[in-house]
Amino acid sequence: MIRFSCPHCDKVFRVDDSRAGLSTKCPGCQNKITVPHPEVSLEEDFDEVEVLDDEETPAVSRKKKSGKRRRSESAELEARRGLRMLIIFSCILLGSQMFNMVRTWKNMSSSELEKKPAAATNPVPNDMRREVTAMFAQKEDNMDVSKLLENPNLSPKEKRMITEASEMSKRNREMLREQDAQFQRQFFNNTKNVPKNPKQEELATAMNISYIAFTFTASLITCIFFKMNWARYLLAGLLLLSVVLTLLLAIFILANNFDALQAEGTGILLLRILITLIGITLPTAIGIVLLKSQRISAYMDKRR
Repeated sequence: MIRFSCPHCDKVFRVDDSRAGLSTKCPGCQNKITVPHPEVSLEEDFDEVEVLDDEETPAVSRKKKSGKRRRSESAELEARRGLRMLIIFSCILLGSQMFNMVRTWKNMSSSELEKKPAAATNPVPNDMRREVTAMFAQKEDNMDVSKLLENPNLSPKEKRMITEASEMSKRNREMLREQDAQFQRQFFNNTKNVPKNPKQEELATAMNISYIAFTFTASLITCIFFKMNWARYLLAGLLLLSVVLTLLLAIFILANNFDALQAEGTGILLLRILITLIGITLPTAIGIVLLKSQRISAYMDKRR
C-alpha cells in the first residue's frame, strides 16, 4: 500500500501499490494528481480512501463557496452605493436647473412690473382727447398745431407736450408712426415715459432654454435609473460639453467686459470667478464619475 497526501488539499490517503505512477483525481479537491512510487515506509493506521463520504465537506469547496458569497455580497453593496451616487447627482443637477428657472422667472416678473405705467393723475377732457388723437393720426410731416395751442384750456405742461410731439414728428416720421399708441397713452394718462425693458426678450429666451434643459436632463436621469447605459454616457458627454461652452463664454465675457467688471469692485469680481469655477468643476466631476465609477457600473450591470 502506498500512503501519500494530495499536494493541493493535503488530504492523506492510501492506494494499492499497483497504481504507482498512474494519474488520478483527488476525491477531495478533484484536482489531477500522480500516485507516487512506494519510497516511504507504510503505516497500517490509515485506511484506503477512494471515495469521500457525503458528510465530509472539502476545505477547498468551502473556500470557493465562501469566496463566491463574498463576491456576490460585494457586488450587491457596490450596486447600492452606485444607486445612492445616482440619486445625489440627480438632486444636484435637477436642483441647480430648478434654481436657475426660478431666478429667471423672478427676473421676468420684476421686469414686467417695471414696464407698467402709472395711473392717470389729471384726466384729459373728451374734446381735448379728440383733438390730440386727430393730431397724431395725421400723416404729413408738418403738422399744424397752432390752433391747438391757442386753446385757453391748455396748461403749460400740456402745451409743452404737444410741441415736443410735433417736433419729434418732423424729425422722424417713421418712428412716430410706430409709437403713435405710446404717445397717446402718455398724453392721456399724463405719465412719464417708461421705456421697454431691453432684457425682457433675453429673459424669455433663457427661460425657454432652462425649461428644455430641465426636461431633457430629467428624461436622461429616468433612463439611467432604468439601467440604460446609453443615457448614462449621453448625460456625461453633455455635461462635459456644457463645461467647455461655459469656459469659452466666461473667457469671452471677461475679455470684452473686464473694465466694467473691474469697476464693480474686486470682491464682486472674485465672487463671479468663484461662481464660474463652481459651475465648471461640478459638472466636470459628475460627468467623469458617471463615465468611470465602478459603483455606478455595478448598479447598471445588476439584474433587475
